[in-house]
Amino acid sequence: MIIFNKNLATLSMLMTIPVSGFSYAAYDVNFYVYAHQDDNVLFMSKAMYENITTKSFNDKKNIFVTLTAGDNNNGHDGGNGFIPFWKARSNGHFNALTYYASLFPDKNNLIYEDYNLNISGYDINRKSFVNPNVVFYEIKLPDIGQFNGVLKQLYNKNIESVSSIDNINSFSKNELIAFLKDLLSLELVGLNNISSIETHSTTITDNNNRHDDHVYSSVFLKDAISLWSNENKGYCVRMNFYDDYVTADRNINIEDKPYLVQKGAWRLLNNALTQGGYPTTWDPHHNRWLGKRVYFINFKIFL
Repeated sequence: MIIFNKNLATLSMLMTIPVSGFSYAAYDVNFYVYAHQDDNVLFMSKAMYENITTKSFNDKKNIFVTLTAGDNNNGHDGGNGFIPFWKARSNGHFNALTYYASLFPDKNNLIYEDYNLNISGYDINRKSFVNPNVVFYEIKLPDIGQFNGVLKQLYNKNIESVSSIDNINSFSKNELIAFLKDLLSLELVGLNNISSIETHSTTITDNNNRHDDHVYSSVFLKDAISLWSNENKGYCVRMNFYDDYVTADRNINIEDKPYLVQKGAWRLLNNALTQGGYPTTWDPHHNRWLGKRVYFINFKIFL
């Protein structure tokens, strides 16, 4: 395996590098993995807009995987609202992705599906819009706060295993890595290649401005991709790693329409909190992350 770490300035040069045996198949799947139900809208929205709404991409699939339940240490039934806190956030996540899907040019053919399936022995719910192929999974691992989260403890083997907050599934470190690899393989059946992996940055430059769940969502994903690569040779995987909290003081760099769509999705996320009886996060603290797209690209070539 050859790994290239390049910044945006050298991207055009990188794409001209000839590699023996390299198969640059048609890009088909965009795979997003993140910690909480609002992370994709706050930090990855430009990619979502481009990948879902561009007509030339109508044969693509966009897979969204939220690893934690976003329960903020409230568990499956906890919270001070009308419904459990995690459920209010989950409703917002669903509304936001529905909004993005509705922007697809051929939205008159929007078909929704919701069912459970077995992935390597795990009972997992799969929601999707058949056209434009927007798929989302929620793994519902506990979210216990910003620091020393369950994902970090699991990865570093401070705990042997962790159960989803509904106690339906339980994972050890290696089981979660293998599960993510199998989920990826399942969604790739009949398709040519992965277009991009969108996830959190694993570079910690300011510990007070990072969330452990963000970092370790990406760490687990990287290991799953490495495991997947052992079975799939000759493909290029473009991995985009997004900065998150540290972008608060950066300049807005998302142009008008994608920025407006991001604001609309952010309002839908917050509306679900309000409907669930919880305080909104439409506030100066959270809104300062809107309109920023800061990431670096990592190309992996599997020979």
